[in-house]
Amino acid sequence: MQATEAVRVSYMLYPGFKKKMVFDTLLTSQNKATDIEQWVSSYYGISTTKIKGNDRHRVVVLARHVAMYLIRKHTKMGLVAIGRRFSSRDHTSVIHACKAINNLIETEDSFRKQISHLEYKILQ
Repeated sequence: MQATEAVRVSYMLYPGFKKKMVFDTLLTSQNKATDIEQWVSSYYGISTTKIKGNDRHRVVVLARHVAMYLIRKHTKMGLVAIGRRFSSRDHTSVIHACKAINNLIETEDSFRKQISHLEYKILQ
């Protein structure tokens, strides 16, 4: 669903709903997602097109999973919207990415520090 469609649907469901507020929220989430993708790509030294693409090399997949995890955690975007940002992936791919990153965070201290460092940059 495009941002304008979401505004139209929410306005139809809730006539008193402020169009601008919904549109601003969607733009903020999309801008933040773009910022997260750029931070992750620069951190791992991989282009954003590779992260968004279909490359299955281990480093690229890890960077893609980290980006999906951070977008899920720090924006209001849904699973389907996040999946669409990454070569039209299914929402279950986003769920898998988030679970994989959570597992790595719980088991590896160095990886937890990497994610904390990225989150610190994102939240500045």
